[in-house]
Amino acid sequence: MIVGISLFGWLMVTSSSMTVAAENHHDPYYYSIRQLAHLLLMYIVMFVVMVTPLPIIKKSVPWVFLCSVILLVLIFIPGIGRHVNGSTRWLNLFFFSFEISELIKCSVIMYLARYLSDRSSRSWLKLFLWFMMIALLLLMQPDFGALFVLTFIVLTMGFLSGVSLRYFILIGSVLSMALIGVMVQQPYRMERIATFYDPWSQPYDQGYQLIQSLIAIGNGGFWGVGIGNSIQKWFYLPESHTDFIFSIIVEELGAGAGLALIIAYLVLILHIIWSGVRKTDAFSQNLHFGVGAWLLIQVIIGLCVPLGLLPTKGLTLPLISYGGSSLLALGMAFGLLLKNDSSELSPKEQP
Repeated sequence: MIVGISLFGWLMVTSSSMTVAAENHHDPYYYSIRQLAHLLLMYIVMFVVMVTPLPIIKKSVPWVFLCSVILLVLIFIPGIGRHVNGSTRWLNLFFFSFEISELIKCSVIMYLARYLSDRSSRSWLKLFLWFMMIALLLLMQPDFGALFVLTFIVLTMGFLSGVSLRYFILIGSVLSMALIGVMVQQPYRMERIATFYDPWSQPYDQGYQLIQSLIAIGNGGFWGVGIGNSIQKWFYLPESHTDFIFSIIVEELGAGAGLALIIAYLVLILHIIWSGVRKTDAFSQNLHFGVGAWLLIQVIIGLCVPLGLLPTKGLTLPLISYGGSSLLALGMAFGLLLKNDSSELSPKEQP
């Protein structure tokens, strides 16, 4: 399922990015080739993590978490962090750039899975403090979308691991009020919300992208206009191969293909959650819950934003949108799940 969705994503990245790639890089397959390389790296990372012994993985969790936080701090150093579209989210690493918030999502899931599995030494105050530290760093970038996803992951993992309902409501209320406070503090976020309710009020400004997205979806109908025949990717719809790739999928392949993709995501997420429920090891169980929550919230956002059901967040559609950082982090996460699945087989069941 993972391979099938990711290869479909590569096909759609190829189709949706050819015009902008030819214009910006004089090569229509520029993004396609890079996305294929990202996929190969994702599969390699997934395999390496899968074959790593579980005790080593558990021991490395604090170090992975610490390194990701250090990298999150380093992006604020001039010359190391890269400023893109008003935010400093990217870390320049020699010949490529990496979006640290993707690594943070995976490392937080690993850390929280280990933390929640040790009921004898966990402290909710300590958990709240380190989460607020990460939240502050993400807001300084700013990256409100990543913070929203991370908050959902933490709350979901805490709830499914049996956190007292009193603590859950308290922590959830505090985090929700904090997110609302941050949202109303910045005028551009309020403009996004206003445009979300009425994109036609600013058809050539804040509402432009959503209007073009809805036009693409309307053009597709049920059967689509055919692979490669999208009109909106001809510089009408910005971010057609990243945040709004679902619009191009529906335009070219139709609402039927969009529905099939939603079903594929649903099957994958339900399989991950159900596998977690069946686990006897708390660490493995929490890993499944965390990755399932990550996919669920990001898929919901990635599908609802192009449809005009949510304000623009600037988040990729997992395994589909163009981007190496997201794929590498997902490869690490899927490798952890596959590792835990294989490690619990009896000697006779193991290949």
